[in-house]
Amino acid sequence: MGSGGSKQKPGSRSTNQQPADRPSPPGKPYLVPGSPYDDPDVITIGWDPPIILGGSRLLGYVVEHKRTGSPYWVKATPLLTRHNQLSLSGLEPGMRYQFRVTAENSYGRSEPSQLSEPFVISFSRGGVAVAPMFSTGLSDTTGIENEKVEFMVKVEGTPTPKISWFKDGFEVFSNRRQRVSTDGDISMLVIHQTALSDEGEIKCTATNKAGHAVTKARLSLLLAHFGRSCFSPRLLQHRR
Repeated sequence: MGSGGSKQKPGSRSTNQQPADRPSPPGKPYLVPGSPYDDPDVITIGWDPPIILGGSRLLGYVVEHKRTGSPYWVKATPLLTRHNQLSLSGLEPGMRYQFRVTAENSYGRSEPSQLSEPFVISFSRGGVAVAPMFSTGLSDTTGIENEKVEFMVKVEGTPTPKISWFKDGFEVFSNRRQRVSTDGDISMLVIHQTALSDEGEIKCTATNKAGHAVTKARLSLLLAHFGRSCFSPRLLQHRR
């Protein structure tokens, strides 16, 4: 079952000077935080209206959901949804769901939106879980031996994901040479004084009950000699 609940109606954007056609796809569905409902299986999904309305007022939206891994999409409501939010109930706790939305005007329906991130319905109150995703991931980095190198990631997910850092497959922790810190959605690995043994694959993982995300990069170091830098033997080997 579903019930609409947004202030923005589908026909709120101007249709002037647009050719007669179907609308463009709506925005990617997302979880609306702070649902006022007490039931653990009620969630509210939102999305942005289509950028192109197709020269005709929008009649509404079709919202569909499916369990991850299933090929079958199910309509959330039998009728068009008039607003760009929808509250859903009756979803099975413990299952992972994805959502998509299509917009409809008098000329037809748009292509579906991008799929939402997987949402897990929890058995407890306030329990919608969203799989982790790195909005800022790692990138290959070249530093100078004996100098500081920093890696930073930004991760999204509900509940807050557990962040772990790895070097060549082995988990790393804070010590005198390096610091691992996480503050909110930002996590950092800082190597205060690099050594050639620090070269290799740097990996960060984010995990919660809805899923797992990974980002990787390679750290290469330049060897400093007498006020000038040259490539370390390992870096030269990588370039051959």
